[in-house]
Amino acid sequence: MTKYSEFCKAFADGRKRYFDHRDACLWFADALVAGMIDYFQVPADHAAYRPLNEEPKERTTYTVHGAAHLGEDAAWHVGVGIRVEEAPNVEPDEVIVLHIIIARRPSGTFSVKLESYDEDFEVRGPEDEARIAFYDFVSEKIHEDYGKTVQWFKEGVGQTKRRIGF
Repeated sequence: MTKYSEFCKAFADGRKRYFDHRDACLWFADALVAGMIDYFQVPADHAAYRPLNEEPKERTTYTVHGAAHLGEDAAWHVGVGIRVEEAPNVEPDEVIVLHIIIARRPSGTFSVKLESYDEDFEVRGPEDEARIAFYDFVSEKIHEDYGKTVQWFKEGVGQTKRRIGF
């Protein structure tokens, strides 16, 4: 085998490791988010993936692959929007945008965080009970954000955006 052939093999092996890693992390992210939406009992049409590194395109439905990007920290950053409203189908409403960070550890477990918070949750997989602690943490942060003494709310109709974990 020539040195060049070795370079090509190293390149192919590196790409395979990257895509295997990406697919494992995003498969886990998809299952984690689905479990969170179910845990929160959010209506299906009130939750959606959202890209974090660009403005979402109107009338576009994103998959976890379309909403995720690999950050400079070598972790996957996934955006999830949850639409909330005072009453069903009544404006104004607001989209809570969650910035979730997922990294696969050498042990095979996953590190799960909300951006800008120190708490790091180790989860073995989508059925691991440890994910519930993460869900409860997210819920707590949403309640804390809405519980602030003075907040700005848009008057009238339309949709606003609230960012949790930025």
